[in-house]
Amino acid sequence: MPHADDGAEALPPVAALFLVVFDKKIGYKLSWQRSIPDTELEGVVEYKSLPSGLHNVQQDLVYFTHGEFAGLSAFSSQPADEADRNANFLAVGVLVPLSYGRLGRAWLHAEGLRELAGLSLKGSEHLSRLEGYWQKHGLRTAQDEIRTAALEEPSSPLVTKPTGPKNTKRRSRALSDAAGFSVREHVLSPDHPALSMPDFLDTFGPLVFPLYRAALLRKRILLLGSTPIQRSCDFVYDLSIFSNVPSAIVESIPAPQSLQRVRPLFNVGIHDIAELSNKKSGDSESGEGWIACTTDDILSTKRELFDVLVQMPTQTNKWPKVTTSDGSRMLATQRDLRRYNALRKELIRLERIRNREAEYQDEPSEEATTSSDTLHPPQDDDTNPLLHSITSLMPEPSETSPPPVENEAEVVEPASWASIAYGSFLWWASAGERSMAEDEEVIQDASLMEDLVYSTSTPTTPRTPPGLLKRRSSSGRGKKRSSATNLSRLAPSSTENGDRAEPARVEERQQLSMILIAYFHRLTTMLLSGLGDIINSEDDEAGDGRGDEDAEIQVTAEEESYFTYGQDEESPIDHDIHFRPGLGSDGSETYTPRTVIYDLKGAFGTLRRDNALYQLQSQDEAGQEEQWPGQAQVLQQPTIPPSEYQQHLNEGLEPPPLTTSSVRYWSDYNHVFYHPRSIVQLHEFELNSSLAPFERWSTGEELFSNLDKEHDLLDKDLRPFLEECDQLQGVQLFTSTDDAWGGFASSYLERIRDELGKTSLWAWGMEDGTRKSRDRQLLQTTNSILSLSSLTESASLYIPLTTLPHYLPSYISPYDPTSKWHTSALQLTALESLTLPTRLRPDQPSRATLSDFESTLSNSGKRRLAHLSLSASPPNGTANGATNGHGPVHDARTRDGINGGPHAEDTAEDEAGIMTLDVDFAPAPPSLESRAPRRSGGGGGQTFAQIQSLRGTFKSSLEIEDVNLASRDKYSAAASEGFRVSCHQSGLLFGMLGSFPRIYEGAQRGGKMEVRTALTVGSGVSAGVRGLERVGRRVLGVEDREAVCERLLGVAEEYEEGWSGGGSEEDE
Repeated sequence: MPHADDGAEALPPVAALFLVVFDKKIGYKLSWQRSIPDTELEGVVEYKSLPSGLHNVQQDLVYFTHGEFAGLSAFSSQPADEADRNANFLAVGVLVPLSYGRLGRAWLHAEGLRELAGLSLKGSEHLSRLEGYWQKHGLRTAQDEIRTAALEEPSSPLVTKPTGPKNTKRRSRALSDAAGFSVREHVLSPDHPALSMPDFLDTFGPLVFPLYRAALLRKRILLLGSTPIQRSCDFVYDLSIFSNVPSAIVESIPAPQSLQRVRPLFNVGIHDIAELSNKKSGDSESGEGWIACTTDDILSTKRELFDVLVQMPTQTNKWPKVTTSDGSRMLATQRDLRRYNALRKELIRLERIRNREAEYQDEPSEEATTSSDTLHPPQDDDTNPLLHSITSLMPEPSETSPPPVENEAEVVEPASWASIAYGSFLWWASAGERSMAEDEEVIQDASLMEDLVYSTSTPTTPRTPPGLLKRRSSSGRGKKRSSATNLSRLAPSSTENGDRAEPARVEERQQLSMILIAYFHRLTTMLLSGLGDIINSEDDEAGDGRGDEDAEIQVTAEEESYFTYGQDEESPIDHDIHFRPGLGSDGSETYTPRTVIYDLKGAFGTLRRDNALYQLQSQDEAGQEEQWPGQAQVLQQPTIPPSEYQQHLNEGLEPPPLTTSSVRYWSDYNHVFYHPRSIVQLHEFELNSSLAPFERWSTGEELFSNLDKEHDLLDKDLRPFLEECDQLQGVQLFTSTDDAWGGFASSYLERIRDELGKTSLWAWGMEDGTRKSRDRQLLQTTNSILSLSSLTESASLYIPLTTLPHYLPSYISPYDPTSKWHTSALQLTALESLTLPTRLRPDQPSRATLSDFESTLSNSGKRRLAHLSLSASPPNGTANGATNGHGPVHDARTRDGINGGPHAEDTAEDEAGIMTLDVDFAPAPPSLESRAPRRSGGGGGQTFAQIQSLRGTFKSSLEIEDVNLASRDKYSAAASEGFRVSCHQSGLLFGMLGSFPRIYEGAQRGGKMEVRTALTVGSGVSAGVRGLERVGRRVLGVEDREAVCERLLGVAEEYEEGWSGGGSEEDE
């Protein structure tokens, strides 16, 4: 058992710590307490922490809410003599501000509270331990400074994180308010309420659907059960999560915010009757839906307090009884039963997959094929009826179908004789063929479970019957859904010898929980989207049928070349990967990037969070009128006037050409509308400030730490976008690394790694390659060293990019390395072309994922540092190059005597297929500043692996196949040399948008260009990293020097194993 004081950095701070004991004379007594000022404890927490009947159990966990705090108490009891009424029991509890996450992530304190409760039963020494726990975890902020979330919309535990921090500075914070993942990698805390979701499904059976609908309707739901109460509290949490409205459709719901969520109250008792009476159902102004649990039977008699009463059974083989406030019984429909059976069938299939992965068996055992950890099929004995009630008129279930529901008549409405007669006649008339309605029902159920269960060894995606593909609805159901999870990365792990360890049991429950959450979120999206379609169709019929087409054309005009490829031609790019569908303020469909942009005050220029798609309504003035009756003086900073280019865009006119002098901010050449959540301005620092410059690595690290303490940045900014993804391929982070942004991004990526586990995380580090003063160069070099050390530890792949490559071919002209407009365009050409395969549709031959790229580049190692290179073929491109624009040098495109047609002349390729391209974006290490032009890929030497992405027709499909097969053939030249090549070619050329600078000679606005890019891992990286390590030992402080340099040496050694090069690079 961990010590109660361990892991302080991992636990959320508490606003109150208290000890409640039972006194035989006065009853419940608050024996000891510590809290922040103005926190009411007396007369409240005693009854919330010790519900009725708790003396009948030895241990229990009780969740409750108290104002702006979430509470958790650990109950413990032991036998006593008759003088103490044969029992001695107490509870140790905490209050956690809701601003620290859903329930304040209070479950992370469960283990420590249990230990303190056990110690408190043994003697008086517990007071010092309580005091020490408060000193360690107590909140030092006044209550009026705490930003409370007041049980905001419950979110889903869809992302996981590793067990503990890699160092003492790392904090285990939850990505989702609902999920405080704190133990093993990919494994939730054992006390996390979400792990009870399989038990919830098993307990309620088909009744889960009417309960889910009641919660979605924001009814007041009361669970009446017995002790231990932790199970009931977990069920309250589960139901609130299932009925959560996914963030992707929240904006499309024209309802008060109180109706967009159901509030989990957890444990309530007779002392909460007055509070529950004030929460009236159906009153959107003063009340809201809630879910609570209780052990006080008297609450079930006060039917005005609730809308739905759930009476939990005391026997394991009984179903819960669900009634309305008027006593009517709530049963599941026949449709609910069919949907429940389809869901159980999918979960049983998951269990079989898990059993096959855990232990190889020639023939599946009876246990593996008929049972599940979470589903209990009925025993075949005389107690079961010979005939079950008719559930549907579908054909007989197959062997893989789930067993019938036990005592079905108690929870499911019987099928009417009229429906049975009609269905029998229809079956006879159609010769056993299913009707179109039944086909649509099958398709709908399959869409809810599509891709929910994934196994690397067995395909688990439900396939739509071929004959039904043409019957899919055209109402938008085929679009990408918001399931908010990456389930493919939640497969249970196993030990090296194949035995599944105890944490794997938690992983299994976690995976089932993730599936259930995604299932119900998809169901919610389907229901609300269907209702929205009906409303919109009614509005269209009531009106004249004409929309604001002019506005839509104006919005999408600049994006038309990227998003459409012809009237009847489907785009080979899956735009849902980088862009998210949504609804604008006028109800029109929008397409905005899946991105979060952090920048300093004043750096966004004319860009605003509200735009033509999302008109935000400020509530500041209304709030001030309510709080302050007098007149308020508003001091507003002058707005930055839009550039002439943006003015023309807003007015729908042809914009004038941009120049380096007319571009002030990156927003001046921005053509994309962003969702308001994508724009995050950091007001603590101002752009180009001389008083408080944002240029030191430690400044960025400290800024992240301060902001993250105030409110979880990942929860507030990134989580809504992550939860919209059906399958999270990865996260890409773009940042400058030679200033304070390097420290900010390193801390941010470290947190993302904690939350997402083994998900692909790519970091693109931008470095200023221009010449500067010695002091400036020294500062930027120090920042780059710290960034490299940190990012290579957290990122699965780190690609540094310089703004001024050592060699520039003459077709890149004019090029101004001091203009971020120019440098970003050159980098974007390479970056967007390289990652093109990751955005293609699955049916495209060049399709690849970020994880595929990583597997090729690592090449049986842990190489996380790669270099990007580029060659372009603009119209009328010339052949001579220049070094940093300062005079001609040997043209890299004709290296090694490679000559040929218009494509062959601008790249060099050896016999093994390794390409050497024109522009190498690898920054030059400080000790190599005056070197001659280097080979693409980071300093020459042995190449371990290379990813090639070609835009144009450079090779035939057979040539590409030969290159890819050769790198996997152990008898090929590539295998003998120890490197791998993966080539991807697409006919999509790089488009020159209107806002693109003319840095490519001969390229015209709106034209297209052939591009070749390569991502290379080679032994030359070692020399550059060792050079940085030597510089780091001279410039870094004592507190960071050893740790950073040791990490850099570890990175360098990864590029030296298995190959011994010459001495020139090492000596350099």
